[in-house]
Order: sequence, then structure tokens, then C-alpha cells
Amino acid sequence: MTGTQPIIDYLKKHSGYSYDTAVPEELFERCRDSLEETERTRVTKYFPEASSYRDERRRKSVHLTDYRGLERDRMESDLVVAHLEHFNPEYHPVLHTLIDFPLWYIRNRIIERNRK
Repeated sequence: MTGTQPIIDYLKKHSGYSYDTAVPEELFERCRDSLEETERTRVTKYFPEASSYRDERRRKSVHLTDYRGLERDRMESDLVVAHLEHFNPEYHPVLHTLIDFPLWYIRNRIIERNRK
């Protein structure tokens, strides 16, 4: 397997689409050369020291954020987080805004808040 497919397979197995999931550092490092650092994310607004990455897939894309070495108040720190997206915003910004962002927000904010 090449590129980001190992991360995609890991996310499909553990969480599916639109849900932030911690990924093993070894997996992230193995696929890192297939990722591009991106500024097109809300993550860096709240955690400017975090590095955010995307693959080059137009659809069925992966978004990773490296929080290693960062303390995040009331959140797990020092990990790599990833989620699958239906549309990569680098190629499909409108579809990403209409579909992926609301799904991500519901799964990671509303559902998580109700679980606690």
C-alpha cells in the first residue's frame, strides 16, 4: 500500500467519516511523505502551533493534525488526530463546506457533548 491508503483504512475501521480519531504516530510517519501541509483548516485558528495536513485526493480524502508537543486545555494532548472527508476543500471548497464541515461538527461537537 502506498500514499495515505493505510491511514484511510485505519480510519474506516475505527471511526468512518467525519470523526476525529487518534492515529498511531508510526502510521502518520509512514505516510507523511504523501501529505501536504495546509492552512485551509479551522484547527490552526485555535491551535496555531499545530501542523495540519491533507492528502491530494479530491474525494475520500484524509485530514490530519499533529498535536504532538502541544497542551490542549480540556482536550487530549500530544497526539496525531485524523478524519476522513468526502470532499477535499483544496479542490471542492463549496461541497466541503456544505457536507463535510457540518458532518464533522455534528459528530465531534454535538454527539461528543451529549456523551459526557
